[in-house]
Amino acid sequence: MIYYSLPPVKPLPLIFASISGQSVAPGIPMNAGAVREVRGRFRTVDGLALEWRAWMLRNAPIWRSLVIHHGLGEHCGRYETVLEAARESQCNVFSFDARGHGLSPGPRGDAPALQALVDDLDNFLQFLNDELGLRRPVLLGHSMGGLIAAAFALSRSNQWHLQRLCLSAPAFRPHLSTIQRLKENVARALYLLRPDLALASGLPTEGISRDRLQVARYRGDALVHDRISVRLALGLIDGGRAALASAPRLRIPCLVQHGEADPITDSSASRLFYEQISSEHRRLCLYPEGRHESFHELPDVRDRALNDLCDWLEEAWQDRALEEGVRSQPEGEPALAGLTGAAPEAGN
Repeated sequence: MIYYSLPPVKPLPLIFASISGQSVAPGIPMNAGAVREVRGRFRTVDGLALEWRAWMLRNAPIWRSLVIHHGLGEHCGRYETVLEAARESQCNVFSFDARGHGLSPGPRGDAPALQALVDDLDNFLQFLNDELGLRRPVLLGHSMGGLIAAAFALSRSNQWHLQRLCLSAPAFRPHLSTIQRLKENVARALYLLRPDLALASGLPTEGISRDRLQVARYRGDALVHDRISVRLALGLIDGGRAALASAPRLRIPCLVQHGEADPITDSSASRLFYEQISSEHRRLCLYPEGRHESFHELPDVRDRALNDLCDWLEEAWQDRALEEGVRSQPEGEPALAGLTGAAPEAGN
């Protein structure tokens, strides 16, 4: 079923805080008693120590957890509106900066292949399982992260290690300008000579949102970059085609959200993916006015997108509560009982 979202029936709260004494995003009020923020590093199979963050509700069990993978050129600290939605849904949030992004090491915008990013996500989920006992989280990926999340779920039997999949403007098919198409042809020629050569991505920053404040914040964010290597660019283009071809293999519940005015990734590819998946429980939410980042859009789209996500998460927690044999509302011990600082780094 395709949902063209209606305006929300209730506003989302604008409170999400950390025990560090700093708000998650400028202008968001503090409530240090509700949430603790934890930071750390985990190691990839090839030895990189990637930065990760967690925002933990003090009374939420570990199985009420959302894992987020960010998009190209950005970092995990840009999802403050999703953190608000997670707090509304009373769940924990985990995320990390991909290699070559944010506070994680590596040349900006580079990865050996798309599969390396999929493997890093796999490592992170295994790290959370080993350190915190987190099994079968809900996985949310945006843009490049949406493609990585889908590629992970479609690999081997990985989808059965997730409770649900959420894809925000997934990069199954980018909108390429004439210049970008020329760059793709040049990149295929350069791949044999300089696969790690980084070029400007050419993404139109005004295309992320109609909200000028959000665009200005994006442009002024010191951790945001506009670089992408030849091999990663080609990996994303080819990986998107592969994900669309493999879509029928997906059987777990899947939510797809996309602004139809998105000039960066093609919403028609999201619709095609949705139409081909084999999931009995699936939902496609399209926002006719929305650009690339629905969660950072003007309120008419942002609130609808966040409420759609909240509804999807609440259904997930109700289903999981039946599996766990507990009440759907969080009770009992904190998910990080006894953990007062950052979780131990993998390999230390």
